[in-house]
Amino acid sequence: MLLLKKNNFPLSTDFKKTKSSRCRKLDLKLKLDLKFNLIYLENYWNYKRIKPKFNWIKYFEPEDHLGIIKNKIKKYLLKENISKKKLRTLCCSYKDISLSKYFGDCGLNKIIGKNLKYAGVEICQKIISDENIGKNYDLILARHIIEHVFNLKKFFKSLKKVANNRSIFFFEVPDIEKLIVNKDYNLIWEDHLSYFTNESFKNLLIKENFQILKSIKIRQPFEDLICIIAKKKQKHSNIPNKPITSKFKKQCLNFKKSFYLRKKKIKNFFLSNNNKKIFIFGAGHLTNTFIHLNQIDNYISFIIDENYYKIGIYFPNSNIKIIHIKDFKKIKGNKICIIGANPLNENKIIKKLDDKKCKFYSMFLNSKRYILANDK
Repeated sequence: MLLLKKNNFPLSTDFKKTKSSRCRKLDLKLKLDLKFNLIYLENYWNYKRIKPKFNWIKYFEPEDHLGIIKNKIKKYLLKENISKKKLRTLCCSYKDISLSKYFGDCGLNKIIGKNLKYAGVEICQKIISDENIGKNYDLILARHIIEHVFNLKKFFKSLKKVANNRSIFFFEVPDIEKLIVNKDYNLIWEDHLSYFTNESFKNLLIKENFQILKSIKIRQPFEDLICIIAKKKQKHSNIPNKPITSKFKKQCLNFKKSFYLRKKKIKNFFLSNNNKKIFIFGAGHLTNTFIHLNQIDNYISFIIDENYYKIGIYFPNSNIKIIHIKDFKKIKGNKICIIGANPLNENKIIKKLDDKKCKFYSMFLNSKRYILANDK
């Protein structure tokens, strides 16, 4: 069942050095698989099609909860009599390094893609699935990579091959259920091929012959996190697919039906403020979705960012220049700034920008500054 379609969607990492620079584009189809209870992008492109052009692009995931996760994992390592001194840890990408540090480093840790120039999760998943990465790891960490995986069955099979009978797995993925219910269309991203709810992710792991030891849900302002500690089952069992619930199907249908109305309201917001200079704070993939899904690039004067590498270049598939905070402060007149960063950081960002003539809004539904707050 088709939920959302967008042709010629620009890659969020294809920043332009000049206005005439070309940008790669993809046709996105967000679908709901009624048989497997999974939301996914129909076209599974390989890593070469979405590999960033620049080696400075990295994504930062929430980490405030890692102390809690560390304690939970240690409990299960102790149950398996796995000694910290001899612990062999596999980090599926650079996103796992922060968590792995809690368990020490005896020279036995392996970090996929650590020494690669373009060490994105796109390349890391290929290495795990297709190359020899060693065996007999006691702890396998996979934070925010599974939603990027091109072939889920092959990926999980590869992870189980490098584990032993006592191995503990930690999986962390975004939970999109709240975004579907709230009709937040910022959830779509060309890098995310699978979109999980707590139920659908558990079903997938059980189907792939994992035993779930502990499931933890971490609440976040935008999308919540699903954290699962698991072991592989020693015997394979055929588990029937769980059909999608009528409640979630209805929520998905409402998500689908409401898109054009929401898009129209967002465009009206920009039309009604067309006499002001409009800025967006944050030149990331969420801003890319917000701009191009709603087709509002012509209304935006500049995008503000603090990443040194992005300053002075142009946002993907647009003529919008990326500027620094200090350049924003030099621009006079009435302004509007839409924050495309974590709602938890909004007050800090507003304080940094320090402009009393600027009205601040957010592109996120769960913010009190959401641009359509009165139309929720």
